[in-house]
Amino acid sequence: IVVARGLPAAGVHHVSLVGVPRGVWHVFAVASDPRGGIAYGYAPGTIEVPNDGVADVAFELIEPDGVADIDADGISLITWRAALPEAQTATVALFLDDGSNEIPLAGGLAATAESPTFALDTSNLAPGQYTVRGVMTHQGGQVTRTADGVLVVAAEGCGCVAAGQGVSRQRGALPGAVLIAMLSLFVATRRRDRIHGPSGS
Repeated sequence: IVVARGLPAAGVHHVSLVGVPRGVWHVFAVASDPRGGIAYGYAPGTIEVPNDGVADVAFELIEPDGVADIDADGISLITWRAALPEAQTATVALFLDDGSNEIPLAGGLAATAESPTFALDTSNLAPGQYTVRGVMTHQGGQVTRTADGVLVVAAEGCGCVAAGQGVSRQRGALPGAVLIAMLSLFVATRRRDRIHGPSGS
């Protein structure tokens, strides 16, 4: 049964066993290079699959869900739900995707903690749209999920709209110094007219 293809030549790789029937299995690998060389190998141990396709494993991202995902302070709460077979543990890693880059947020988070939540401060992000991706790593492999909601981070200084509205209400009002000067000129003119009469008379 093929469980993975195209893995890098070195490193540690988590492979999902979804679809592998219950039983004890040997791990067999085939390696090839660009010149056509092929090598085969068996792992020294075996893997026991306790149930078909590890059906007892479940993982989903609950938040963000597309409704009020970022509060007034710029904080977005990322939450998830996980289910595992009895006595198994797993960890969760969180990532952001801006459409061209994947940004790691956190790793090693408890998958089945009570009310699992990660608080993301979006004020540290560049303006744009971000999807949230979670990867749960367990004994049988990895499960990857993407949140339904998209985090929209506005451009810096977006609060200037409210400030601009406050200024616009005062638009057209004369500065105090100009108003006083105009009143002084008016009073002086009235006094001159009383003493000398209106100009031209």
